[in-house]
Amino acid sequence: MEVVEEVGYDSAFTFVYSPRAGTDAAAMTDQVSDDGKRDRIERLVALVQKLAAARNVERIGRIEEVLVEGPSRTDPSLVRGRTRRNTTVNFAGVAAAGELVDVLIERATSTTLAGSQVAVAVV
Repeated sequence: MEVVEEVGYDSAFTFVYSPRAGTDAAAMTDQVSDDGKRDRIERLVALVQKLAAARNVERIGRIEEVLVEGPSRTDPSLVRGRTRRNTTVNFAGVAAAGELVDVLIERATSTTLAGSQVAVAVV
């Protein structure tokens, strides 16, 4: 947990440990209980989400370049894309998949950002 806090991961691919037959670990007698495993992974996930949410909140008010992927999965009236840090952004705007657009970040959670496309000045 100290390492996770020090590094400040944005996300973590986690799973509950399960012994694999034929391995030295599976043969050990002092296995962690299922409740213990669940408790540990829940604490890990909660910490990662807390750190990611705090980092994403700091991005509110910034303009970030977003690579457009297509319509939002949760609201087709919005556009979905990813920042250079690979954070998903749902935003109000008009852009086609593959375009790079600037988005003003207005809201944040631990896993996503939301905002509005910044208008491009026409010269």
